[in-house]
Amino acid sequence: MASGSSMSFPTLSEEELINLGKEMLGPESPITLAALRSPTTDPKRLRRQLSALANFSLLHQRMCDEYADETIKKTDQEILYEERLVNENKALKSNIHREIEREDELKVELQQRHSAIDDRNQEISALHDQKEQLEREAKQTRAEVARLEDQKSEDAVQDAKLNEERTALEAQLVGSPEKVRQTLTRAQEQLRAAENQRQTVSEQLQQSRGDRQQRQQAHEELQRREQHAEVVRELSERQRDKSGELTAVTKDMEAILLEETERRSAARLAVNKCQMIEESREGEMQKYERYIKDKQAELDKRERVQEEARARLAADQQETGQLAEQAELLEQRAQQEAEREQRRLQELQHREQQLADAVDWVRSEGSRLQDDILAMIEAQDQELAGEEGRDLVAAADRRLPPAVGDGAAVFALLEATLNATEPAAACRSRAALGGWCLWCALVSVDADSVLWKAGSDGSKEVCLDRLPDADGPRRCRVISVGINNDFSFDLAAARLGCRVDAFDPTMERPDGWVAERLRFHGVGLAAAAGPATVGGRPVPLDTLDGLLRRAQLARGPVDYLKLDIEAAEWTVLEALLSAGGGALRRVRQLTVELHLYQWQPELSGRPPPALTSRSARRMLRLLTALRLAGFALLDTKPYKSCTPVAGGRCIPWIYETLWVNDSAPLD
Repeated sequence: MASGSSMSFPTLSEEELINLGKEMLGPESPITLAALRSPTTDPKRLRRQLSALANFSLLHQRMCDEYADETIKKTDQEILYEERLVNENKALKSNIHREIEREDELKVELQQRHSAIDDRNQEISALHDQKEQLEREAKQTRAEVARLEDQKSEDAVQDAKLNEERTALEAQLVGSPEKVRQTLTRAQEQLRAAENQRQTVSEQLQQSRGDRQQRQQAHEELQRREQHAEVVRELSERQRDKSGELTAVTKDMEAILLEETERRSAARLAVNKCQMIEESREGEMQKYERYIKDKQAELDKRERVQEEARARLAADQQETGQLAEQAELLEQRAQQEAEREQRRLQELQHREQQLADAVDWVRSEGSRLQDDILAMIEAQDQELAGEEGRDLVAAADRRLPPAVGDGAAVFALLEATLNATEPAAACRSRAALGGWCLWCALVSVDADSVLWKAGSDGSKEVCLDRLPDADGPRRCRVISVGINNDFSFDLAAARLGCRVDAFDPTMERPDGWVAERLRFHGVGLAAAAGPATVGGRPVPLDTLDGLLRRAQLARGPVDYLKLDIEAAEWTVLEALLSAGGGALRRVRQLTVELHLYQWQPELSGRPPPALTSRSARRMLRLLTALRLAGFALLDTKPYKSCTPVAGGRCIPWIYETLWVNDSAPLD
């Protein structure tokens, strides 16, 4: 394709190729069934075929190119839009980085100013504390000065009293000098005490003056600090202005980030749209592939329905012919009976007098007939005993036409025998039990079965009509040989109410119950009992009679026998049918996976030989002997892979076959 992408289409059938050629090239298309099946050596015809294929390829290429060109155009537009969004995104990112760097610088400057403001605030707080301390000291000093002034007033009062006392003493000195002297002595002592006290007060006043000077200095320092605090407040106001500017810048950055987020969202939406377009395109391709697969499945289903309809039509025609023959026979018998009754009536009318003799004759004739019937039954029993023991393989070989000796004829007859189901093997209700998907895409599953699909493995067809009722007097018995670690069929059969015994010598698993009504035995099936070596280790093998004894089914019917033993089925069937069938005659349904690409078992360890006409004749002889044993082919499913043989044929490697035996015992 022009876009460089690739699409895978399923292989079309011959009919679909012919119809597609007619749609693309008209009714005169050279793509015919004969042209598809047989190559030509005619140059003109070969050129017509090649031209038809080339025209079909060009038309398909043109359709794909138109779709691819439109898709590429849309994709280029989306890529240009996405590149423009990416460039805008890069520009926004660079602007955001510059704004982030500017914001970081402002944050650093703001932190420095905050540190300076914190230092100024600490200094102002210290000055406020010092101011409060000085105010407390000034208050204490004023209180001390007031106290000293009060004391000074008291001293003045005391001096006045002393002067009065002095005047009184001078007056007394004239009258009584001794008494005056004593009083004067006391007064002098008091005077000295007052002098001392005055001196102390003077010292305190001087100290108060010093404190006042200190308070004055502190007040001046406080004024200087207040001026400094005013400067700090101005710086704080400037800082607030800067903070406002920083807030505005932050808002601008948030708006830029919001715009960047919106652009990123738009870019993501564009990318999501591209992804949705791509997913839609892939979805359309998947829908187209599913449509082709559905059409192929529908065609396969129609072919199967047509085959079943043809088989039913043949069965109905055969049954109609049989019914017509039976009707003619009944009519002839009725006429004969009427004539016989007429003659008998006439004889009775003529022999009324000889009734006693006739009665005696009838008695003697009845005794003779009874003896003849007993002898005939005994002869049939002897003949049946001889039939069970005779070599059915040799009898089948005698029935094959002599012309089936060359390769092409024997291969053609073998394939026709395996593809032809028998109308006598009728079944109203069938189901495919178990299985797992080998290479198929879908497997339909219901409660009790898995619908068989090409590419699955382990699924086995079962005729439900021929199984005993779950509520009946006899339990359904199933023998499953060849498990390969896949119990899906056995579990499905157990869910139907059957007792299942599973046999496989290659699984490293102990004997015992796997589930309800399902028991495992680590023994394999072979033509003769004895040990064998598989994968370098010994394994036990036993005959079919031995396996039935292990399953506690030595007598009675076997409702279903499954053989999936990897090419060992031929030697086992040959041994059983050569001995007259043996336990195989007790089997009511037999499913066998027939491997046509070799005769000897895969587990023998020897390399498989090529399919020869000799081994094909042996297989054909065994299939004929199986029919002589009473089995009829009910269902056959060939695998799609095939192996080339003589005559230009390609025979499928494997056939899944289901056989039914109406002559098997019911209880």
